[in-house]
Amino acid sequence: MQDIPVGFITIFLILVTVVLIVALLYLFRELRKSQSKVENVIKNYEGQLGDINIKHQREIEKARQQSVEISRRTIKGQLAEKMAPLLPGFLYLPSDSHFIGNPVDYIVFNGYTDFKEHHGSTDNFELVIIDIKHNKAQLSEGQKQIAKAIEAGKVRFETVSVFNDGTIETNSWDSLGKKESITPVESKSV
Repeated sequence: MQDIPVGFITIFLILVTVVLIVALLYLFRELRKSQSKVENVIKNYEGQLGDINIKHQREIEKARQQSVEISRRTIKGQLAEKMAPLLPGFLYLPSDSHFIGNPVDYIVFNGYTDFKEHHGSTDNFELVIIDIKHNKAQLSEGQKQIAKAIEAGKVRFETVSVFNDGTIETNSWDSLGKKESITPVESKSV
């Protein structure tokens, strides 16, 4: 009778071993499936990351090209501003044209060179404010305000005299020919 329990135990151990082997085989198969899924997820994310990197590189290259193009346009515009008085079709003498750059490009004292050299009359003398635009560039809001002020006659010429005691006196001529002398109440020292 003792052989039965040993046989039973042996069969039980064999069955447990078989069950464990089957369970281990099942677990290994599931592990391989899981590993395969993980590898697929990793490949998928690596592919997406590669696509993102390619897109990012394209965006960087596009930004570089845009930056270069903007720089080219800016340089061309600056060259046009500086060269305009020397180009055919510019209506004024380069010697009458004075570059200031901001908020407008030139103040032209049209007729001043002729007046200075030939002591001509002041009948043909005029003050012209010019902004040079390259291609289809538009006036800035500030430049539009300058044009409106000129159009409205809000233009004047002033002399500011600074005296040794630090006081200032301003004489002003407006577009209507009215002369005015202004002495500030409180002067600032120089």
